[in-house]
Amino acid sequence: MNNIIKAQLYQIRKTKFTPLVFVAMAVLNLTVFFGELNYRNYEVSAGECFAGMASTMLSTAVIFAIIFTGYVCGGDFTDKTSNYELMSGHTRRQVYFAHAVVSIVVGTAGTAILLILPVIVGSAAFGWGTEIDAGNALLRYGLSMLVVMRMICEFVFLTYVVKNPYVTMAGGYIIFLCSQVLTNKSSSVFLGITCFNKLGNFESWFTYTLDNTVDLIEVYDAVLSAGDIASVVVSSIGIGGLFLWLGYKFFAKDDMN
Repeated sequence: MNNIIKAQLYQIRKTKFTPLVFVAMAVLNLTVFFGELNYRNYEVSAGECFAGMASTMLSTAVIFAIIFTGYVCGGDFTDKTSNYELMSGHTRRQVYFAHAVVSIVVGTAGTAILLILPVIVGSAAFGWGTEIDAGNALLRYGLSMLVVMRMICEFVFLTYVVKNPYVTMAGGYIIFLCSQVLTNKSSSVFLGITCFNKLGNFESWFTYTLDNTVDLIEVYDAVLSAGDIASVVVSSIGIGGLFLWLGYKFFAKDDMN
């Protein structure tokens, strides 16, 4: 299994596909973030912009993880080399979980960087601000990575069922489209994209100054209840683990034709 992981990581370093996708998603997320900064007509902090765009940024950043999963788990199906690892003496368990581990670790790490990069750049340029508590925002950020892992597990399953990386990659675009429809509509933990809504939508209050210049003051509540935290953790681990297990069971009995 370790040899397969090393081979996958070597292939990732030697090909341009992963870096190109990562850079494209980084540009997209930076554009989304700073587009929101420019859209607002008043002085705005990075924290306030993050509160307003978190769910959209999450659904954009996770596209990288989904495309990467299709590439790692499904790339060998297109050139008919998917049997090489089995023919070299590795078990199906080793092959499946080696590809799944690379997808989960690298996909989640890449998504985490894509999400935090605009916030770091924005904070350096405009400051984080006082509208939202940084600690609670960081908690939501950490919980969102569990959701990313869950979604990767779901697409690992999909890739091994359809044996086509492009179907999985197209799923990333569909996720992005669905996020535009479902935003602010549902915060159910049963779907990863709606779970992003739960973590990315913040309660907010508006008030105004009473001095000579009237300024808008917006405050966000980033606190999550214990029930919300537990539901995100349990659903992410439970549903992600289920799809990872189903993918292995399917691959273990697949005839590989």
